[in-house]
Amino acid sequence: MIDLPANTIHGLVALANSIQEICGYVLDDGSFIVMPNISDAPMDSYEVNPESQGWILPMVWERVVAMFHTHPRGICWPSDEDMRNWPPAASEGGARYFIVTAREVREFRLDEDGKPKPVG
Repeated sequence: MIDLPANTIHGLVALANSIQEICGYVLDDGSFIVMPNISDAPMDSYEVNPESQGWILPMVWERVVAMFHTHPRGICWPSDEDMRNWPPAASEGGARYFIVTAREVREFRLDEDGKPKPVG
């Protein structure tokens, strides 16, 4: 069971109903920040605008409890691209990492072999 507030889960699931992938950060109060997706193929992948990230994250990093991105047309499991671009902060055990679909929010961690494992 994911221990996020219900309104946070509902808000993240609503984002997954977009036609493009969305990524962002969940803060300690349950609110979340959506980062601009600058991918050339935003319906199938995401790329965070480093300029936006560079000025937003320093203001809120101490409050970030999780990172997320959506799979609007996919399953709630890390894709090959997700695995290649796994966030270092989630790899180091700091921030939690969620994948969101229109039906669920699921947390993942990498095991000792670098393979994704659902949490909870």
